[in-house]
Amino acid sequence: MDKTDIALIEILQKDARFTSDELAKQLHVSSATIRRRTQKLLQDDVMRIVAITDPKKIGLSTVAGIHIEFNLKNVDKGAEELARYKNVKSVSLTTGRFNCMALAVFASTDEFQNFMRTVVSNLEGLAAVETHIFLEYKKGKFIHGD
Repeated sequence: MDKTDIALIEILQKDARFTSDELAKQLHVSSATIRRRTQKLLQDDVMRIVAITDPKKIGLSTVAGIHIEFNLKNVDKGAEELARYKNVKSVSLTTGRFNCMALAVFASTDEFQNFMRTVVSNLEGLAAVETHIFLEYKKGKFIHGD
């Protein structure tokens, strides 16, 4: 990757609706160069172009950070199990007090509470859990739907 690829990614991160011609003008390269580089970045899994939503605007009013401490032998299995649920949008293995963190969205606090009781509390090797409900966004209110 060079500075043109990085600049292309930065523009697309803000708004992926630009045409190749518009991107070419911004980056002072040809439209063919934009198409070729975009295709390469997609093929190499450097980036993906997806629709990202504001959860509250699609009826998911409860966004929660779920911080989990698994017994060390269960970290991978527990994280993989958690990642299987549609409401869970990201799962990361981490350092610090908790060795796994997840971001999840729910239609209500009741739905969140039910998820904690029926799913999280039954994860194999669960040692501790702490949750945080997001009240207001200052930056990054959009969440990928994977």
